[in-house]
Amino acid sequence: MHDQQESVSRMQQSQRSRRVAIPRPENAGGGMFTRLSSVHVALVREGFEVLFWVVDTQRGDAPYNEFFRFTGKPKNSEAQAFARWCSEQHISAVFSFNSRHVQLAFKYIKSDSCLRICVANNVHFPGFYNTALGIWHSDALVSYPGPMEEQLSCLTRYYGVTIFVEDPYIKPPEIMATAREIEIDDKIRLIFVGRLEQTQKNISFLNQLYFKLECAGVHFHMDIVGDGPDRRLLSEIAGCQNVTMHGWLDALARDNLLAISDISLAPSFSEGFGVAIIEAAMSGVVPFCNDLPHKETLFGNTRYFISVDNVDAWTREITHLSENRDLLEQLKGQYRSDAISRFGSFDVFSGFYARVASARPPRPRSSAQRALRRLCGLIDYLPVAVKWRLLRLAYTNVDTAK
Repeated sequence: MHDQQESVSRMQQSQRSRRVAIPRPENAGGGMFTRLSSVHVALVREGFEVLFWVVDTQRGDAPYNEFFRFTGKPKNSEAQAFARWCSEQHISAVFSFNSRHVQLAFKYIKSDSCLRICVANNVHFPGFYNTALGIWHSDALVSYPGPMEEQLSCLTRYYGVTIFVEDPYIKPPEIMATAREIEIDDKIRLIFVGRLEQTQKNISFLNQLYFKLECAGVHFHMDIVGDGPDRRLLSEIAGCQNVTMHGWLDALARDNLLAISDISLAPSFSEGFGVAIIEAAMSGVVPFCNDLPHKETLFGNTRYFISVDNVDAWTREITHLSENRDLLEQLKGQYRSDAISRFGSFDVFSGFYARVASARPPRPRSSAQRALRRLCGLIDYLPVAVKWRLLRLAYTNVDTAK
């Protein structure tokens, strides 16, 4: 009888060690869908069984049989239910992807049976803010390479959290055979892909750029793919003849649109990493972006990373390319080659996530680390504006905090 119990225990432990939970990929054509889909495929390829959790605000029904559903805002009762679900499903690792729902649940999940992995989705301060608030009960942190590495390394060192710096992988777009046979005119085609939101995506810039290009006499068409809470900010141009508001498209429809595009627009104040920008480049679309601090991490040629404070420079460069189609075609080929060579290694990516999911829980934390975690955990109870200022102060003074 004892031997049978030991056998069952070993079998459950073996099963547990290869079972992970991640957010359900949401097929809306955005960068997060690409990343989550890639993580899903990578983990399955490495022999893990993947279960999904979902937040009710996501669109559509889950195409998966087993998942945990959160409803509304994060609350302790659901966090505790999620922790029980992880135990019942023998989950060995949970990836949060900065979800406040899951990060709240981390404090109810026992780290000796399930690795709690916080995933930073941003290389700028907003990502640090979200990560700092969710790392108190994490065992490991996955972050992008970029300008926030130093701050996150400092944070994880103080809290006794293992940090993994991701080797990003972006799956080259799937383009239908007929995509490039679509009949189009000689207009230069601009495309924006992303959430229609002002605080980070800065979508109102599209209005400014549109009217500047019109005044400059540029023959262009602007495709806007996505939806969001600030869609109304584009009402000035939404009804214009040379603007198409597509809403959210599935990945294949988006890829086919990218296949006939020339320039992708990313005026964001802050980007997670820039997955949508890289996907566009892999389709041979020249990226025009805000002057992001991690631009060298994205591409070798950063000429078209221009501050959104200088809309005239955007207009001037787009006008130049519209008048020099040979140069435009040359750049499209260069960016495509650069993006695929930098971000097209799935073997490296899948191996990375296998290492993260198989990582051992960190050694027991010191009393000082535990005390610091409890103290910092009180930040959660402060008003948002105070939390923002406090963490911004920590972020900008990381050198003095060492």
